[in-house]
Amino acid sequence: TGEALIGAAVQVKGTNTGGITDLDGNFSIQVTSGQTLLITFLGYQPQERVLKNNSFINVALTPDNT
Repeated sequence: TGEALIGAAVQVKGTNTGGITDLDGNFSIQVTSGQTLLITFLGYQPQERVLKNNSFINVALTPDNT
């Protein structure tokens, strides 16, 4: 397990709904099943996750070496 990323952007794709991760890398956001979360952080590759009745997800971002 890696270090928590403080301040990673979490957005419901295609909307203005979003937030950032806290000091522990946690976030809370209201979404509907089937919506996609887009998680981004400078220097890392973005990740997308389609939600299916999830109350908890764990996302690991990969460093962008380009």
